[in-house]
Amino acid sequence: MILDFTSYLAERAEEFTGREWVLDALAAWRADPAGERFFLIVGEPGAGKTAVAARVAGDADAVHFCSARDRRWIIPRTFAESVSEQLAAAKPAFATALLRHAARNVTIQQTVAGDNAGQMVGVGTLVVDGSADDAFDRLVRTPIEAVTEPVLLLVDGLDESLAYPGSVTIADLVAQSAELPPSVRFVLTCRPLPDLVRMLRRAGARECVLSPREGPGRNLALHDVERYVERLAPDFDFAPELSVPQFVAAVRDRSGGNFLFTRHLLFNLAQQRIPVTRAAITALPRGLDGVYLDFLYRLAGPGQRGRYREIAAVLAVLAVAQQPLDEDHVARFTGLPAVTVRGALTDLRQFLHTDDTLPATTRTYALYHASFAELLLDRDRAEEYWVDGAAAHHAIAVAYLGGDRSHCDDYGLNSLAVHLYEAGDVGPLQSLVDAAWIAERRSRRNDGYDGVLADLDLAWRAAEQADRSAVAAGRPAPYLADELRWALAVASVGTRVLPTALLRELARTGVWSAEQTLGYARLHRSAPDRSETLAALAPVLPEPLRGEAFLEAVATAEGLVAAGTEPAAGRRVAVLAGLIPLLPLDLRRRAVAAALDNARQLSDQRRVAGGNVGHYGSQFGELYRHTGFRSTALDRIAAALAQVGWSDDAAELRRICELPDDAAFGEATAGILARLTDIQSPPPESGDAVTAADVRRQLAEVASEPINDAEMRSATAITLADNRPDPTDPTPAARLDELIRAAPSPYSARDLSAMAAPYQAAALAELAGRLPDDAMAKALDFAERISEPHARRRAIRALGPFLPQSMLRDVIARPGAALLAPLVDVLSDPLLLDALAAVREISDVDSRAAGLAVLAPHLPEPQAGEAVGLLSEWLASTDPAPRGALGAVAGHLPADLAARAFAALRRVARPVNTWSGPDRGSVTAILGLVPHLSEPDRTEALQLIQVAVERGTWRPRSWGFTDAQSPIFAALAAVRAWPPSSDRDHVLRMLVDHAIDQARTARYGRDYETWMLRYRIGLFIVLLPHLPEPHLTEVADIVLRMIVDKSTDTLPADQTAALAAHLPARLLDVAERAITAAPLPRFLPADLLPAALDVARRRGNVDWLFAVAERGLLASCLTVAEEMGGPLLRLEVVTRHAHQLARLPAPELYEVWRATLHGLAGLDRRRFLAHLRDLGPVITALAGPAGRPAVVRAVDAVAAIWP
Repeated sequence: MILDFTSYLAERAEEFTGREWVLDALAAWRADPAGERFFLIVGEPGAGKTAVAARVAGDADAVHFCSARDRRWIIPRTFAESVSEQLAAAKPAFATALLRHAARNVTIQQTVAGDNAGQMVGVGTLVVDGSADDAFDRLVRTPIEAVTEPVLLLVDGLDESLAYPGSVTIADLVAQSAELPPSVRFVLTCRPLPDLVRMLRRAGARECVLSPREGPGRNLALHDVERYVERLAPDFDFAPELSVPQFVAAVRDRSGGNFLFTRHLLFNLAQQRIPVTRAAITALPRGLDGVYLDFLYRLAGPGQRGRYREIAAVLAVLAVAQQPLDEDHVARFTGLPAVTVRGALTDLRQFLHTDDTLPATTRTYALYHASFAELLLDRDRAEEYWVDGAAAHHAIAVAYLGGDRSHCDDYGLNSLAVHLYEAGDVGPLQSLVDAAWIAERRSRRNDGYDGVLADLDLAWRAAEQADRSAVAAGRPAPYLADELRWALAVASVGTRVLPTALLRELARTGVWSAEQTLGYARLHRSAPDRSETLAALAPVLPEPLRGEAFLEAVATAEGLVAAGTEPAAGRRVAVLAGLIPLLPLDLRRRAVAAALDNARQLSDQRRVAGGNVGHYGSQFGELYRHTGFRSTALDRIAAALAQVGWSDDAAELRRICELPDDAAFGEATAGILARLTDIQSPPPESGDAVTAADVRRQLAEVASEPINDAEMRSATAITLADNRPDPTDPTPAARLDELIRAAPSPYSARDLSAMAAPYQAAALAELAGRLPDDAMAKALDFAERISEPHARRRAIRALGPFLPQSMLRDVIARPGAALLAPLVDVLSDPLLLDALAAVREISDVDSRAAGLAVLAPHLPEPQAGEAVGLLSEWLASTDPAPRGALGAVAGHLPADLAARAFAALRRVARPVNTWSGPDRGSVTAILGLVPHLSEPDRTEALQLIQVAVERGTWRPRSWGFTDAQSPIFAALAAVRAWPPSSDRDHVLRMLVDHAIDQARTARYGRDYETWMLRYRIGLFIVLLPHLPEPHLTEVADIVLRMIVDKSTDTLPADQTAALAAHLPARLLDVAERAITAAPLPRFLPADLLPAALDVARRRGNVDWLFAVAERGLLASCLTVAEEMGGPLLRLEVVTRHAHQLARLPAPELYEVWRATLHGLAGLDRRRFLAHLRDLGPVITALAGPAGRPAVVRAVDAVAAIWP
């Protein structure tokens, strides 16, 4: 939507004088390759900033003028759209990049024209496909990076953009452009507002100050005023003592370089109608505020107070009016007689803009300069002449409230909502937009909805502001149901979409203006339909709207997202191909380039897990499935091109898309574009001539068709009326019960239990610190039943610090020493002595030794010495049985017993020079002893280990999910406990290499390849918990490559959980390609969730997105969902997790609710209601128990207007 500033520029450039020094400084800045990003022209009101901007506008590639007097000009989204379309017209490279990066245009945009001009328009709220910053980023900031030639943008009146009530203003967007390429520059003008100027300085600005108070700039500004006065001096009569040069110098010095001040000063002198004297000049006020206040003082002078009250009432109305007013309106709004109003307007004529050539009763009046209105509305600057803006808005509103809507004049219909909004009359504004108001608004606009949507926007925005304030103050949101009402009303307008043929006739016959028709075309809820409608409508629109519609059609197609199983690129090609025959040549080339680029992103195959097939699943199933996405896309492009005279077929396009080099692809695409012709296939015209009356009749018929969603409304009402307390997050104890229920049963295969063990241990560790005491016994019992020994020990160790003393006492009293090792660090001295007593009672000598070894380093004296003595006796035994027990106690032995232990092992271990080497029990024990041995025992121990690893004597003949794997796990655990050293690295490398080799070559069952692959994947997964880095990443990468590149099976949930529990962050990208029974992020450690969310964003993996959201990163997931799939995907995340969201702090929750409503407004009404029923917890959290019934009533109210 390109805003037309033509008349504005012509008016502001009138009587332009001087300022060559500003233009020279601007030229020098443009010529300086190292020049700053911004050329900032700063000046007080009336200094001539806009006049300079108007003078240089012709050199800019895009211009924008901010004026608080026309609210459309300060809406950030409108700014982004207008600048984007100007740049697309001026820079082909920008236009091409825009098609690639344009924002998803999926919601409401409304263009207001005709008698609605000047009103606060509903673009800001009703555009709901992203923030203003996001829109500027996708429409301007990103595509402009593709432009290599210089780009100049002009933004005038940046300070006035701050009047926009949203959180992001045009000034913010401009300041955030500091990182653009150096070739992109801005000319900016603003008043000397300290915060704004500082922000632009930080972003990099070269300043040029108009009418500065000191320095060389002051003399230049004064010289410009001097030339201006010299030009007008011949129109004045002067007293004998005053020459023309003296007059010029006196006015110049008085002005301070301000042109507006000079204009009014000369006007005041001319009004005196006597020769100008030096005294007359000296008596004139200083500064623009002085001019205004002096003027008001003269109006309110002695004996004029009563008269001034009447003038002040007129000023107040003019200061807040939304468009120029005639004297009848002023009289109505002020309550003054018409004759009094006319006299007041005559007194104010110096500061009014009107056309004196018109009859007095038809003239309209507006304040000449915004600075006068600003002074009047400023309580400090205006002194005793201040007028209450809110009261003035309220007075105008009161003039219309309560009357028959059908008798409301055009100004009231167009501006009443604005005045209620500005007056802060939230309640009356919510009540205004009812069935009668909407009917009247539509009837005055030939059944158009543009005015209605503007009012909905204001009512919605006022409700939001009131609710945000209430929530921040800790109160329920009073207008939450009204917010819902306006969002549903917008959805209702968009649900009843007019056929494209009817839209064309509405524009062709003039029943609707071109702006109205284009605005309604944008209401299509389906982006593909909206794109096709815009392209079909464009030929009947005048320029520049025709080009705007064509460009928006292409941009909408380019912004499509995936739907169902069809990828986004496929949807884009389908719509772009339909547009190609309709577009003018320049846009056709862009559309073809975009279509080919998207087709290149597609593949005819998709990775699937087809399962193993054949006898007993002995053969690999389908690994890739043919989708034909690329072939279909290329056929569509070729068919579209054939309609405009292009002769090659899809095979040529396929050859181009398969070019691996981007440069070659670009060159080949350019060759195709160069051969395109300007042949155009216009959309079919209606066969018979259609009159305006026929079109109106068709429009009335379509508008009266019901939406027919009564069943959906009823179901939504029933769901929302169920106001029972919402479930809360499960307590830690409840989550423990859930974990236990989900654990493999005793009858499950042991391999499944082993797979689940790492995940179970991690879940218990996460719950440990939050479980109540009465749940700890259950948790400990569950931990003891974890099948895999190392995972079991980790779980028990995590629970230890939180076990009550009484429970610890019971645990150590049990026979055996299995629980002592993970719990010994948390035992108090009394409990350690109790544990020693219990260990002494163990009958099995090896188990007793294991308990003693665990306790010895922690016992006080003399008990520690007693434990060591008992261990010495045990080691002196010649019975070979201690070999296995030494594996458990080796890492706990005091240093002076390590050599004796090794000597015992040497006696029972087989000689090194035999073919098989030491047995596995001895190897496990030796590994635990190595860190405590000195030379030469240490060297001999390492030789024994190396022989054992190389010859594999410690492993059984079969390798499976049984205790046969425990030796390698124990060996790895023992070596990981060594202090860092080259020996440690060497032995770990041997163990890992051996384990990898055994897992890769393991055979299973009937030697079917499918069986063995599944078996080997399981072997690698159970190995992961026992590996340190970098070996963990190495083995994880091996198993992921097997899963992704070879397996046609879906990875079971238990294996997915075990893999996720130990997955390095750097492998998440590879893991995302694995086809798993449950999304892998569901089981990831919490610290990897942000990285997983980033992978989901980059790969477009919705399942991963939802899995991360389940784990609690809701705020981040909402942002990523918006980026991945627009408002629809964001809505899906919100409605799936409404219960969790309801527990957010109220201010944070309100912002989620607000964004959600904007997303809902972009849906058709049935889908709106389907999502709404899931938002009950959020509604209750924000509005209290009364919120849901109020929302149900709001739904009924909207349905009464749009059945």
